[in-house]
Amino acid sequence: MLRNWRSTTAMVRMRALAAVTTAAALVLSMAGPAQATPARAPATGVAHDIDDSGVIVGYVDDAAGERRAVRWNLDGTVTELRARPGATTSRAYGINARGVIVGESQGLPVQWNTNGTITELAHPQPGVYDPYRINENGFISGWSGGTTAPRPVKWKPGGRIAELPLLPGGRNGQPWGINGSGVIVGDSEILDGGEYEWHAVRWNTDGTITDLAPAGAVGSTAYDINPSGVIVGPSWTADGTWRALRWNADGTTTDLPALPGGSTPYPISINASGVIAGYSLNSAGKWRAVRWTPDGRITALPGLPDSAEDFVWGINRKGVIVGYSVNAAGESRPVRWGPDGRISHLPGL
Repeated sequence: MLRNWRSTTAMVRMRALAAVTTAAALVLSMAGPAQATPARAPATGVAHDIDDSGVIVGYVDDAAGERRAVRWNLDGTVTELRARPGATTSRAYGINARGVIVGESQGLPVQWNTNGTITELAHPQPGVYDPYRINENGFISGWSGGTTAPRPVKWKPGGRIAELPLLPGGRNGQPWGINGSGVIVGDSEILDGGEYEWHAVRWNTDGTITDLAPAGAVGSTAYDINPSGVIVGPSWTADGTWRALRWNADGTTTDLPALPGGSTPYPISINASGVIAGYSLNSAGKWRAVRWTPDGRITALPGLPDSAEDFVWGINRKGVIVGYSVNAAGESRPVRWGPDGRISHLPGL
């Protein structure tokens, strides 16, 4: 049950499908640079990442219901990040300190460069590819759907791809976060006691993989890592006990609390100061965006006036958080929480 819920969450990033054919990274010219448009009505979509200056990336739904990768600029304008030639959809997932953005366009991995061009990243076999985060040196964490289960990969500067190792006995894996040193975190599924379990893992810069799964857990995931090597993510046991964990740089772990009267705290992102963003079920059983201070105190973040539930994907050095708010109709709206906790609904195209 818990694993099924986690899989549903991951599918937010993995729904686009397309056939692919080429293996080499190819720089594709666009019909001029992407254009910034004046601020429009609030959007439906998701805000996925934010850089330290406050630039946000994600996607919005256009009038036809197609997903369009966008960048929300500091001046309040919205820039559409054009899809690759021949594609009709795109989503942006990560942005680095240089303003380089990664994501997918109709199932193929792409990078939007600061000069307005789009680069198609290497994709050696047919399947769906999702580049998720990019560090300041241009290394990208993500996964390849291939024709089977997701395989962990990283793209090197220039678009070359390398498959990451699995845990012994593993059959698939998904990288999520990457820090400036190139250390990647995520999960790998292995056969343990006759059943497949997801283990939180760290891919080290020397090419090795480290199992981070806590003792007694039947599932765990590492979602993010900060410059100091501190990692965050959840774990769960067979009886349904859920833990929100911070793996400290010294090898110890710290449990993070749920909201008062709630359960299932879910840490997603951590910044350089050790502030963590995520979500937790509240006393009414609804998902609410939360923030943990470096000493572990939890604060609920407000939702939009018509929010049913709220979710988080990223936090920057200044403590600005991005994610999405879901209304009663099931529509996702991209949102931003300032350091003071105030929420704003981001505009569409």
